[in-house]
Amino acid sequence: MERPVVLIVHPQEGIRALMTRMLASFGYTVKAASNGEEALDAMAKGDVGVVLLNLELPGMSGLETLQALRALAPAPEVVVTTHGGTVDAAAEAARHGAFDVVPQPFDFRELNHVLRAAH
Repeated sequence: MERPVVLIVHPQEGIRALMTRMLASFGYTVKAASNGEEALDAMAKGDVGVVLLNLELPGMSGLETLQALRALAPAPEVVVTTHGGTVDAAAEAARHGAFDVVPQPFDFRELNHVLRAAH
């Protein structure tokens, strides 16, 4: 099965770089954005199948970004990540259409399984 293009949306450059390397090693084509506005710009260029979205974003919040992404046609699947995520944040993300919530730090094998299921 062909792997989807994954858009990583995370405010920390080092984490985006690490995630890009790890996901590329699993065979994904990876794009990256540091905030919600950049994520929406990347989506406008097409071909993204799954978004890996951190909830803690500057400017447009993670939940606002999730809502905007899910309103697109076609809407990408969105896997939400959160550092020390709470049950409340996970529940809120699920209410807004997140495919899954994955806590940081990542187990990259688990993340690979979630991304494959989302595609």
